[in-house]
Amino acid sequence: MIVVNNFFKGILKRGIPIYTEELVSRVRNQGEDIIEVSCPKWARNLPPYLLNLIFILYEQVLVPCYGMYKGAYLVIYPYNSISFLDLLTGKGKLIVHDFISFEGDKIKLSAMYVKLCITFASKLSRDVIFISKSTKSDATKLGLFTNSNIKYLPNGFFCFEDAVKGKVKRDEGYILILTGHGENKDFRNALLTLESSDKLRKYKVKIVGFGNHVRLAQKIIDEVGGHDAKGRYFVYDFISFDKVLDLYANCTFVFVHSLHEGYGRAIAEAKLSRKKVICSDIPAFREQKSCEVYYYHDFSSFIKSCDDLLSSPPLDEQYECLENITYNETIKDIINGK
Repeated sequence: MIVVNNFFKGILKRGIPIYTEELVSRVRNQGEDIIEVSCPKWARNLPPYLLNLIFILYEQVLVPCYGMYKGAYLVIYPYNSISFLDLLTGKGKLIVHDFISFEGDKIKLSAMYVKLCITFASKLSRDVIFISKSTKSDATKLGLFTNSNIKYLPNGFFCFEDAVKGKVKRDEGYILILTGHGENKDFRNALLTLESSDKLRKYKVKIVGFGNHVRLAQKIIDEVGGHDAKGRYFVYDFISFDKVLDLYANCTFVFVHSLHEGYGRAIAEAKLSRKKVICSDIPAFREQKSCEVYYYHDFSSFIKSCDDLLSSPPLDEQYECLENITYNETIKDIINGK
């Protein structure tokens, strides 16, 4: 029996909950019993600070106790944090997506909690799972997990790959931005970068990732784009998986701007949708370098990448998702305790 903490399933529509759902699906495909623990429905609309408190209570008390009750030999913690009890017993497996909580003087409860968990896990954990080599590189720079056995479990795209195959691909003349309200998403500078290209002003822009922070996104759009942005930008709140597939399938290209990421799910999803991508030149995105991806580090390189992308030939419809191959191999190792 395996237990996994997917607390934010049903609350967050992208990111770690999707990653964890894919993990649960693949473990079940291996014939293993796995139970997913998530936030109760009655609590899902609580304010973020209360959700974070409940998350800590779940992770430190409920999940490890439930694991003991069920006789689980493995408890997976995919949210950058881990139960101290399961850390000490050796049953807990920590998955690290990023080290954003270590940047600057983070005083939010969630950031301090994650930082504490990672610091303790670095000293006590025999194994650690990173989602990318750039995450491992960040750990090395911080002097973390120097004595741990390292495994890589990238984002899995089995469900997305199967679903997107049935979609008709069109170009409906809009740019799709995958972003969020986090500091690392640097949304204001993402818009300034987009607006630096005169050629792109004829395109509408559709934005996914702000969830219930749509007003914040619209405020920034109004400040950056002014009157010219009216009617050109559209920000979605929470949308269905099918809607995400449609947005990918019908865009002209995908734009992903970030200061720091553990992986870069949107880039892989764009490639599976056979859409070209312009993205920030950061290590996690560089790991996905391919003919579909164009990088930039300032306004001038962004404009050049736009020109190169718009003048490039259509993409071949055939694409092999290398992440899925690595994923299956690592899942087997984790289940078998290697």
